[in-house]
Amino acid sequence: MQFRIALAAAAFVAAVPAAVSAPMAMAQENAADAASIRAVQAHVDAYRSGNLDRFVATFAPDAVVTANGMTAVGRAQIKQMYALNFGPGAPGIRIDDSGMSGGNVYLSVAYTFADGTEVCCSYSEYQVKGGKIASLTAY
Repeated sequence: MQFRIALAAAAFVAAVPAAVSAPMAMAQENAADAASIRAVQAHVDAYRSGNLDRFVATFAPDAVVTANGMTAVGRAQIKQMYALNFGPGAPGIRIDDSGMSGGNVYLSVAYTFADGTEVCCSYSEYQVKGGKIASLTAY
C-alpha cells in the first residue's frame, strides 16, 4: 500500500506595537491564535472529508509545504504532493495532540488504515496568514 504522509504547518501571530497596552496585545494575540486554530481545523476537516480540492483550498495560493524531504510551492504542487492521500487505501487521521507553541499551531497525527494498521506519528507546524495556511512543515 503506497501513500505519502505530508501533513504539517505553523500559525501566524500578528505583531503588536509596543504602544499597545498589555491587555489589548493579549486580545490581539488571542484573536490571531483563534483564527489560526480555525484555519488548521478547516484543514483537518477537509482532509477527513476525502475531498482533495477542498483540502488544497485551505492553503494560500503561494503556500509552501515541506514534508518527507520534499517541498511543494503553490496549490498545484501541493495537490500533486497530497494526491495519494486521497486515493484508494489512503489513511485516515487521528489527532493525538494539538496546540499553540511560539505562535505556531502544531498537530501530532497518527495515520490509520482500513485494516486497523496505524502509522504513528507525524508532527506538523502551521503558519496561517489571512485565514489560509501559508506554510506547513512536517517532521
